Amino acid sequence: MNNSLSQKNLNDPNNEDIDLKKYINIFNRRKYIFGIVTIFITSLGLLYTFIKKPVYRGYFQIIVEDENVSSLIQRSPIMEKLNNYIFKDDTNNKTQEAILKSPYVLKPVYEFVKEMSSNNKKFDRISYQNWLNTFVKIEFEEGTNILTIKYKNVDKDLINSTLNLIASKYKDFSMKDREKGIKSGINYLKIQQEKYQEKSLQSLKELNKFSINNGLVGDLDGIVDFEKSNNDINKSSENKIDQKNKFSDRSTSNLRYASQFELLEKSEARFLELSSRLKPNSKTLTNLKIEIKNLKKSLKRPNEIILKFRELKRIAKRDEEILENIENNLSLLQLEEVKQLNPWQLITDPTIEDQIVSPKRTQIILLSFVASLIIAAILSITKEFKEGKIYELEDYKKNIHFEFADFFLKKYPNLNELIIRNLYSNNKSKGEIGLILLSDNFFESDNFSLPEYLITKYKFNIININKINDIEKLNKIILIAESGKIKYSQLKLIMSYLKTFEPSRFFWVYAKDGIN
Repeated sequence: MNNSLSQKNLNDPNNEDIDLKKYINIFNRRKYIFGIVTIFITSLGLLYTFIKKPVYRGYFQIIVEDENVSSLIQRSPIMEKLNNYIFKDDTNNKTQEAILKSPYVLKPVYEFVKEMSSNNKKFDRISYQNWLNTFVKIEFEEGTNILTIKYKNVDKDLINSTLNLIASKYKDFSMKDREKGIKSGINYLKIQQEKYQEKSLQSLKELNKFSINNGLVGDLDGIVDFEKSNNDINKSSENKIDQKNKFSDRSTSNLRYASQFELLEKSEARFLELSSRLKPNSKTLTNLKIEIKNLKKSLKRPNEIILKFRELKRIAKRDEEILENIENNLSLLQLEEVKQLNPWQLITDPTIEDQIVSPKRTQIILLSFVASLIIAAILSITKEFKEGKIYELEDYKKNIHFEFADFFLKKYPNLNELIIRNLYSNNKSKGEIGLILLSDNFFESDNFSLPEYLITKYKFNIININKINDIEKLNKIILIAESGKIKYSQLKLIMSYLKTFEPSRFFWVYAKDGIN
């Protein structure tokens, strides 16, 4: 085939499949590399699992009780904001986890492990944070207040000692944190108690003073309803007596207006007495109506006084209730202070896991095997390209610019002879056919014997670099290519010699099973 075939192959959309097959062929040819590298690296991985000291891991679980001081405080609408200010709720799992990982709690454990590992020089260079991140794992079980603590090391005894020390520190922390919270709460509430005792007393004094100055004594707020029409005065005597009793009750709690209430009662009584004997439009009854109206008007309290009284009363009541809540909570915390405190409870004792953390033999062997395959593949490809020899038919097609005739097969010598006969029948001189073996021997040797399956009744003139001029005497020249017998550079050089001759005389075949 000519150059167009080569170009067509380059543009073939199946080139990716061809390239993949090319690499598979490379690996197949270099099986010995895969064998050696795989056995060597996998054996090293297996040996490492026997030499490396096993790393063990232990764990325990503890319930982080949410018994902060804030939970002890009695909640009420009045105290809610004050409680939130005193005891901020920062007890979520993330915050607790960060605290329990901090040097504030675990620094003594780190110092203990460092002392026990004094023979290990590498440990001297490990900081607290690196130790925590490398050897310790602390986390809450999702959706619970159960904390799981894991610790790994090569020494099982050290694991047990470390886990027991962590458990002890957590128990101490739970009690100290609670004691500290209770003491802080008591101190704060005592300060608030003094503050609100003074504040409550002051607000009561202001209310009492205002009440005395304005004649407001008792629970009444000074509101009297005199918005009755004049027709109300003419109601039955029974209603009048009820109204009189009402005014009389109110007068007992209003010293400042006692005389006005008494005068009003007398005027209303006289009005009732005279209304049965005098005409409604009499001057006497008219004057009494005016007098009663003026008395009622004088008994009405100004809005400013009423509003001020209510405000002072509300403030006094609020301060008293806050003080009462503070005193109740203070008593509660003082009682809690003398109670026996219980530390956080372990639900799982420190335990060493059955399986080792590392080295994991199966995993290491598998990784070693995979790594050996990758390394062997890289070495095979590197060696293949370094040698620079042509192995694939497609690569020959890209580099030989003559017509491709057919395949030579060892299994079918008759077919090979048929191919030669067809070429020979087209040979006008019926003379010898030129034969060029595409190998590095083209430039090195004159001695070459044909394999048995290529020995036919037809004569071949074997051409090498020394007989290159014999091509002029021949009408047909067959180039025989086989896998791995010639370098790209050598083939390119041969093609540069042959391109000076008439290309129509050249054909090439591919010895699929090799020549020898």
